[in-house]
Amino acid sequence: MNDQLVSVLFYKENFYSGAMHPSYSFDCFNFDLNRGVFMTYEDFFNQGSEELVSIINESINTKIGKGDMYYECWEVSSDDFFTSKNNFVLNDTYVEFYFDDCVICPSYTGTYSIKLPLTDLLSVLKKIRFKSVSFLIKIKMNYEDKN
Repeated sequence: MNDQLVSVLFYKENFYSGAMHPSYSFDCFNFDLNRGVFMTYEDFFNQGSEELVSIINESINTKIGKGDMYYECWEVSSDDFFTSKNNFVLNDTYVEFYFDDCVICPSYTGTYSIKLPLTDLLSVLKKIRFKSVSFLIKIKMNYEDKN
């Protein structure tokens, strides 16, 4: 992401005998280089962010409606989200949540993630210590204040 945070995605592709498609699962890690610690969902997002599940589902439905996602895809359940809540990577402009095979789409679609701009997540993000991310959030807040 920048010189303060490293965000890494690992994916596992499993082939099972007799299966038409491989199965995928994901692990994401976000590491604070300054403090030397791994960061989790709770470090970035407000506790009990059911609103985040709604934001994700709104994005999924919008993408399906526009044809950017297969119509066979569906909303993520709260249970599935909280099981996968630490499977995200981020950079200065977006957070991308990854879900294991068949959580948001059938495996044949190849869709396992949903990318959300940080500006869409202002209501659920904690104040972030990273300069570049904080700067982006301040720009959006100032822009909203002017309009």
